[in-house]
Amino acid sequence: MKTITRSLALLTLALLGGCPKRSSTLPAPAPTPGPGSQLPPAPWRPPRLEMIAEVADLDDALTKGDANRYLAHFSADPYSFMLGSGPGELYVGPQAFSDTIRRSLARGGILVRQTDIQTHAAADNSGGVAYVEFEVLTFQGERQFALPMRMTLVFERGYDNRLRIVGGHTSVAIADGALLARAASGTATQPAQIQQTISPTASELYQTVMAMQQGGWDAVRRYTSTAPTVLIVGTAPGERWTGADYAGEPKPPVTAPLTPSYGPAHVWVSQRGTWGFATYLITLTGDVGGAPVSVQNRITEVFERGADGWKRVHAHASAPMAPADLSGAMVAR
Repeated sequence: MKTITRSLALLTLALLGGCPKRSSTLPAPAPTPGPGSQLPPAPWRPPRLEMIAEVADLDDALTKGDANRYLAHFSADPYSFMLGSGPGELYVGPQAFSDTIRRSLARGGILVRQTDIQTHAAADNSGGVAYVEFEVLTFQGERQFALPMRMTLVFERGYDNRLRIVGGHTSVAIADGALLARAASGTATQPAQIQQTISPTASELYQTVMAMQQGGWDAVRRYTSTAPTVLIVGTAPGERWTGADYAGEPKPPVTAPLTPSYGPAHVWVSQRGTWGFATYLITLTGDVGGAPVSVQNRITEVFERGADGWKRVHAHASAPMAPADLSGAMVAR
């Protein structure tokens, strides 16, 4: 966070990839339902097991190169938002994402192995979020290599009772020291800019996001849920906090005194108005070891609205990684 094999190159396209869409003008909603609507209504089962099954079927579709089955898990919402591990892998809306997946998987499947999954389901069953840690497996001759990755998937429940992915964030972890060293040397990868986009039902959540950003650490803790299934994921390997742990931190869990500033946000809320997410860039500036640094990270935060207003139930922070940066994160198996 050498040469990257075809499987790894395909992953950045097939797992929430694509070229940046630089205009905030969104296409009109599709006049016909998305691919997922072709599936029969889903039977009831516990939401955690439901999300685990969704992710397992995504993995199987990737391995087999089945684009239709893979895309059936994604929403046709024009405000859907997918963020990949690369600096330019940012996509709003379903159409080009669908086209990219079809082109990528037409070349063959991608071998992935899941190593962990954590879930949080909305109290009103309107959606959920799954955080997945997995490895992309590649081969060089007879040697096998793995690229550890992390992925957040935001689900919304449709009128047919099926969960579909409306937001995603895929990344590779990078140690704080390496990230700061790149920033100090001017070699840090810069992410594509995120355009401010607010879905029709998201104005209240947008105000909550602004209050968190402007209110400092106390506001961040105040707006973070302490539910046991809440998970906050940082940019470095092993940076995972539960909601209770994170809310109880006496200071922000970073290794350097950096000052944050925030870019425009993409904010989405479900039609029910109780489930949503926001993705934006955060720039951290300061002095590390006598050298000025500026680090740009991407953050996706998932929120749930209860009796006490909007609370953050998941967060995923990451640094963008260019393909040339990924070889250092690969491990031999």
